[in-house]
Amino acid sequence: MGASKSLIQKFLSTSGGRLTSFSERVSTLNRVQERDDVVRRLARDLHTYKGESRLLGLEEIERLAHRA
Repeated sequence: MGASKSLIQKFLSTSGGRLTSFSERVSTLNRVQERDDVVRRLARDLHTYKGESRLLGLEEIERLAHRA
């Protein structure tokens, strides 16, 4: 049984902001000397994204997030 259309739409509507956040964190890695906190936040965000996509049955997104 797949996720409801409204849940998938909500996931997709928040994905743009989440991907922007990922991009900003990666960019921050290039500008700061203390990277541990940024790496932890990025890993936590990616883990959340992966978990949400798995919960919704979006396997391709889950695999992509896992590879990152």
